[in-house]
Parts: sequence; structure tokens; C-alpha cells
Amino acid sequence: MTIINILFDDNQLRGLKHNFNERTAEVVEQAMEELVKCNASMKELVTGLTMGISVFTRGWLKQSLDRIARALRDKQLQFDGMGCRNQVTINFRMEIYRSAL
Repeated sequence: MTIINILFDDNQLRGLKHNFNERTAEVVEQAMEELVKCNASMKELVTGLTMGISVFTRGWLKQSLDRIARALRDKQLQFDGMGCRNQVTINFRMEIYRSAL
């Protein structure tokens, strides 16, 4: 339930807590894998864009972009965007709900 709360923050799913089963656990596992993949892809995209843009800029903007790219590469800055969370919710919320019925 804790993981479902973090991923979905949904009162309707909270009400099904006692109905969760092995299928529910499998769906939650798939949702977590999808979230990790999405965040990794977004991080790669942002890192690539900031590195590419920094080639064409000078001064403070270039330094800022270089620092952001370095922080992303070194995992000092985590990318956990709402877009990924929303996509996982769209793809898996209903499946989790169905698994508990």
C-alpha cells in the first residue's frame, strides 16, 4: 500500500487495500519499472540537450548548462518528472484497481 500511495495517491485504491493480491503486486512492479525507465529516458534527454546546447552558448548560460548536465550525470540532481508519474498513472491505475476486485 505504501508504494501504491507514493505512485498513485488515490483514495479509491486505498479503499481496496484489503483486496490486494499477487496480481496487484505484479502490476505495481510493472508500474515501478515503467516509472524508472521513463525517468531514465527523460534524464538522458535532458542531459543530452543541455550538453548539446552548451556547445552553442557562451558565458553564464553555458556554465549553468554545464553544471546541470554534470549534476544529472553524477546523480546529484534526480529527474523525477510529473510527466512520467502521470503516464504511469494513466497506464497502470485502472489495472491495479481491476486486480483488487
